[in-house]
Amino acid sequence: MPSTVLIGAQWGDEGKGKVTDLIAREYDYVVRYQGGNNAGHTVIHGDKKLALHLMPSGVMYEHATPVIGNGVVIDPGVLIKEMAMLEAEGISCKNLKISCDAHVIMPYHKDFDGADEKRLGENKIGTTKRGIGPCYQDKVARKGIRIQDLLDEKIFRLKLEAVLSQKNPILEKIYGLHTYTVEEICEEYLPYARILKPYMAETAQLLNEAVRAGKSILFEGAQGTLLDIDHGTYPYVTSSSCCAGGAATGTGVGPTAIDRVLGIQKAYITRVGEGPFPTEQRFPEDGGRGEEAEAGALLCEVGHEYGVTTGRKRRCGWFDAVIARYAAEVNGLTDVALTKLDVLSAFDTVKVCTAYECDGKTYDYFPMQQSVLFHAKPVYEELPGWKGVDITECRTFEELPENAQRYVEYLEQITGVLAGANCGACGCAGCADYAKSIVEEGNGINKCIPGGAKTAAAIAEIMGVEAGSMVPMKAVVACSGTCEKTSKRYTFEGISSCQAVKGLYGGDGDCKFGCLGYGDCVSVCAFDAIHVVDGVALVDREKCTGCGACAKACPNAIISIIPEHKRKPVVLCQNKDKGAQTRKACSAGCIGCMKCAKACPKQAITVENNLAYIDQEKCVGCGLCAKECPVGVIHVPAAYAQQVMSPAQEEAPAANA
Repeated sequence: MPSTVLIGAQWGDEGKGKVTDLIAREYDYVVRYQGGNNAGHTVIHGDKKLALHLMPSGVMYEHATPVIGNGVVIDPGVLIKEMAMLEAEGISCKNLKISCDAHVIMPYHKDFDGADEKRLGENKIGTTKRGIGPCYQDKVARKGIRIQDLLDEKIFRLKLEAVLSQKNPILEKIYGLHTYTVEEICEEYLPYARILKPYMAETAQLLNEAVRAGKSILFEGAQGTLLDIDHGTYPYVTSSSCCAGGAATGTGVGPTAIDRVLGIQKAYITRVGEGPFPTEQRFPEDGGRGEEAEAGALLCEVGHEYGVTTGRKRRCGWFDAVIARYAAEVNGLTDVALTKLDVLSAFDTVKVCTAYECDGKTYDYFPMQQSVLFHAKPVYEELPGWKGVDITECRTFEELPENAQRYVEYLEQITGVLAGANCGACGCAGCADYAKSIVEEGNGINKCIPGGAKTAAAIAEIMGVEAGSMVPMKAVVACSGTCEKTSKRYTFEGISSCQAVKGLYGGDGDCKFGCLGYGDCVSVCAFDAIHVVDGVALVDREKCTGCGACAKACPNAIISIIPEHKRKPVVLCQNKDKGAQTRKACSAGCIGCMKCAKACPKQAITVENNLAYIDQEKCVGCGLCAKECPVGVIHVPAAYAQQVMSPAQEEAPAANA
């Protein structure tokens, strides 16, 4: 199973916790990679709602290992209380792993957080006052205290002494607050260390070993994209990297181990704290009037928009497609989960912001300049609603009322009509690059192979041009050497990678030309269309889009992409050894016997370097070659299955043909 990063694609509070709880059961590890107890999400256990702030959702499932990564800042008192609450509810925390490198929130961090916010007055950021920001500040300044420091009292005391010599004068002379002694903090924190010690681990090593073992990991983000320290609406942001890239830095797992980025979006938008919010429908107490105030109040009331951590009323507004497109780009989203669609059942019509206007200029992208964002006016598209229709029992898209379906489809169209595979089949670096090339360079609109004709038609409508035709493409794996038909030369115990095993004497199989079977093609497929079965990669033709990612990943170059309409008999072998040597390596390998070439009435088959080749242009699909093949290496697609085949061919799997 691919490893997934789950992120919020707005300003937080998108429903990440609920989605995490829903899919966490499918993963071996669930990992928090940033933030602290300023985050909060609700999970359901039996008939109870439980609020989690630090604990990963994987704790709800006995088979999953919950991990708190190095990118998280930990208030040990809060974490211990949360563990006790879970244990009281019959939920074991025994599998919890805490990174030794995670930084610790100290009492003075919380003091500074509240004091700084008070000092800012009307320019306040909207912090939760839980010490998160000051803790991250110390981390970056290399003055922080890590979890591992708690394990050595001597080191802990020395670091505290050095830190307090700087912190206490500021607390006393600038803010007029209580100062701390080393003994005072040790008295509180050393008992925390004794409780948490059994859970501390080298989590980067643990997770990378899990990756090598083929285990699945769910990286669980906190807050949202627009609160990211680098890519959010600075300075009204949190102090950590909420975007997908933070999963790598916050856990020590490299980005190549991540196959999927799932973005969570509400069907409308909310925000807690200060900062720009172009589509905000202000409450009466915030200056909202008429329709604006009514819409904001209704979204808040029906959506129950109050912070899990703070209890604060969330600011509410209409869906912002500009933000959605931005989140898709900076995170490399492959999927989107849309939450709280049912809240919009309260409205006659619903609005979607498609662009901003500011000082006579239209922005269809998210501008980072505060001078624009604070004054941006949303450009709305108004769609018919489904007021009064209860959709909470709908379990399929088709069960939704027609207008709700249209709303979702419109969001898909307006936020990005490309497939999101970033496969490079179009010749560009990714979907965003391809979209840019269409607009700026006049690139063809029918090059998105995964998206197919539907995507081409959608782009054509937007661009006001003809879509033209597209040829469906499919992957073909030229190997029939299953575990029964070939054997291994040695046992490989390294990284589970075709590239890795290829570097050792050309692979571990007797046949050095065939499928290596370690699934590099599987890991890069964005459509779950290829799997290793019985030692050979098999293509699910229904799911395959012909993007070519698998072909690029295969070190033995046995995967090719061919037009679906040209899918005629194919030779599923690449072995170029002489027949006798091939027989020793694989009982399903081409032996270059020439029988297929002699049987072909159209002279479409040639044998070069002991391997048969079929010219697809000359081939008429008669199937006589397959009938004559003594090893059954020529596979005939279903379209030509009426032709007589050899017994060996009839017994062989045809998924790759």
